[in-house]
Amino acid sequence: MARCRAKTREGDQCRNNAIPGTKYCYIASHGAIGAPFYKRCLNFARNHLVLTIIGLIVGLVPFFWHYRDVGLAATSGLISHPHPASQQVISIGAARTVIDAPDGVIFRDGSDRVLSVRMIANKLYVSALIRDEKGDLVAELRDNEWSLNKNEYYDRNYNDQAIEVRDNSGDIVLQVVDFGDTIHLSGVFHCKGDFTTILAPVDEHSGAIDFLLPGEQPHYRIQPICEYPSNTHLGQCPEIESLGKIVQNGRGCEVRLGGSTLPLCGKHGRIMIGDCTKF
Repeated sequence: MARCRAKTREGDQCRNNAIPGTKYCYIASHGAIGAPFYKRCLNFARNHLVLTIIGLIVGLVPFFWHYRDVGLAATSGLISHPHPASQQVISIGAARTVIDAPDGVIFRDGSDRVLSVRMIANKLYVSALIRDEKGDLVAELRDNEWSLNKNEYYDRNYNDQAIEVRDNSGDIVLQVVDFGDTIHLSGVFHCKGDFTTILAPVDEHSGAIDFLLPGEQPHYRIQPICEYPSNTHLGQCPEIESLGKIVQNGRGCEVRLGGSTLPLCGKHGRIMIGDCTKF
């Protein structure tokens, strides 16, 4: 590349390379005033490569941080919905309820956190205590992973959207699915006081909270959404879509439950939820 033919104030030849096709560099006083602006800019970049790279880095950093923040906002945090951050929309099939859920705790049995749900980077994480019919703790999930599973009596399958637990007899004891604007819950919850509570979809318009006395047989059976055993079918939950059709059917009908969690233990009877039933 030819060197600029212009002279500096000291009388030396300019050290810049000339614009291709001319005898002068980007400096207007050196004779480049007639060259197109873009050619002068390119010539400046060639002559000051290090400064150009530094300038680009400095200029791009604010854009990087801006789009990083936008990306984090889109992929992290709790599920967003029109309720305050301390409230959560919960679906039992097509029936929707609104509860206070501080720290993501959905169910309590006394001071025990029976079921907690949280979303991180668009992934569902569930922690749960699972008791037998006598009220003894036999299994515990912490963020989808087993911290306790006596005699490996339970199997669980999950993906980013859902988690499901079944016992060795094939009955589903826990089912949690994120549908974006609501979280679907089904499960069989044995309490410390020998009571049992079952949450289950009933039909396309309602769900049930069924409180059973000790020894009383359940009235509902929860249909599985995942395939088992999980060690050969991990993440395969093909019936989420079918369940979603039932859950989304309940959009817009939300029953406000009193208290900070769903009612769970120490009651008897059945609560049918649907068509904005109040109770």
